[in-house]
Amino acid sequence: MAKAQDEVREAFNGKSKIGEADIQGLSYLRLVIKEALRLHTPAPLLIPRVCHETCKIMGYDVPKGMGTNYEFLPFGAGRRICPGINLGMGNIDLALASLLYHFDWKLPDGVKPKDVDVCEAAGIVGSKKTSLIVHPVTRIPPSNV
Repeated sequence: MAKAQDEVREAFNGKSKIGEADIQGLSYLRLVIKEALRLHTPAPLLIPRVCHETCKIMGYDVPKGMGTNYEFLPFGAGRRICPGINLGMGNIDLALASLLYHFDWKLPDGVKPKDVDVCEAAGIVGSKKTSLIVHPVTRIPPSNV
């Protein structure tokens, strides 16, 4: 998180408010978001698609039974892609950039990083088994506008 926070703070140094146009150059933050969505996808129960016979596509051999690993596609793909992908990613980018810019984050007293449980609960929507509690410490006060 420190590297993403450094990138955001370097890009917005001195600003009191972050806008949509400001987040375009935050490449590391975008990578962090994509990795978080890959590891903890919001809707893990996508319908699998499987190749029914061995074939060759663009020079690649695709064996019978090979499927799509939706673990790497949190919004789906192709005809079944989520129509809200751009809105969702834009909201995540802006919200996370704002939180990293304006606040430092710390665990509650007595909680060590190794004690944080990131296991997920089973269900239609991805959620954590135990809540992650962190305390914000204001670094750059957000504007009231």
